[in-house]
Amino acid sequence: MLIREIPSVGGASPWGKIQAIDVVIPGRVIFASTSSHGGYWIGADLFRTLPTCAQRTPHSTGGWFEEDCDAAIPFAFLPEMGNDDSKTRAREAILHSSWYLPSVREALEKQIDLEDWRRERGMGA
Repeated sequence: MLIREIPSVGGASPWGKIQAIDVVIPGRVIFASTSSHGGYWIGADLFRTLPTCAQRTPHSTGGWFEEDCDAAIPFAFLPEMGNDDSKTRAREAILHSSWYLPSVREALEKQIDLEDWRRERGMGA
């Protein structure tokens, strides 16, 4: 189930009670920390733009992306997330690690091909 309200300190996360929050994109993306773990929460508007195969993995669901296993997904697929360096590292992790589902790697390869096609034609990424 997709969480529509922005999580807050004291609220619930897949890893337990949220102890700290870092705002990544106001109203749209946060990083939540618990006593033992954490991850990114992506708001519904951005979440819906992710490829369907990347919206739910063995470690992440409902708009949450586990910090160790799936944090590369929002950085790789969402233009709003991170800088060029973080995007490159996220894409490399997905493309060259057996950790990510094959369907997620294939979706990223298609996205990169489309971005290259647009750039070659002067249409932006």
